[in-house]
Amino acid sequence: MTSHVSGVLGSRAELQDYGFNIVGAQGDRFDITYRAVVDYSGFGQYGSYGSIPVEITFGLNGFEGQTNTIMGGLSMYRTRYTSGPDVGKTYLSFSFVSNFLVEPNRGFEFYHLVEFDGALAANPYSLPFNVPETASSGDMMAVFYERGWSETHYYGEAGGPIDSISFSLTPLPVPEPAGWAMLGAGLLLTGAVARRRRC
Repeated sequence: MTSHVSGVLGSRAELQDYGFNIVGAQGDRFDITYRAVVDYSGFGQYGSYGSIPVEITFGLNGFEGQTNTIMGGLSMYRTRYTSGPDVGKTYLSFSFVSNFLVEPNRGFEFYHLVEFDGALAANPYSLPFNVPETASSGDMMAVFYERGWSETHYYGEAGGPIDSISFSLTPLPVPEPAGWAMLGAGLLLTGAVARRRRC
């Protein structure tokens, strides 16, 4: 999966941890690209089982972005609101949270929320392939945080409205029959060697 979002910072941004050194002012343009291998549930939901490496590139004002790979869990899902101020609206949400089992007292979170044509919600297989054509608005937020006994301290953040999004999926290649045959032969050979060593 590869996705890209861009927009304008809503306030001053500081992201200076996890290999990033991003400082921006309100009104600066941000460009964020993230890449990961994800699983597809078959109903418009994508995500990871457990912690996986996610490559994140963050750039400002058209300059070359800073790229780092962070371990964590990610998910992408859609939500159609049936009450509240957003009743009738449908959103595609992407969220990433760094691995709290490795670093339980600090972390990195990134998410964006994009509104799209609610009529597509009737077709669970339509998303997210048509998001670039139908997305109308959204927001992005990235934060660094430290957890204490009684509160969470946010020591870096960036956020603002999204005005452009793209999304692409590249299925992993399925082995050809010859490839399966070679895999099977390799497993048989491994088993034979293991049995010989036990004898």
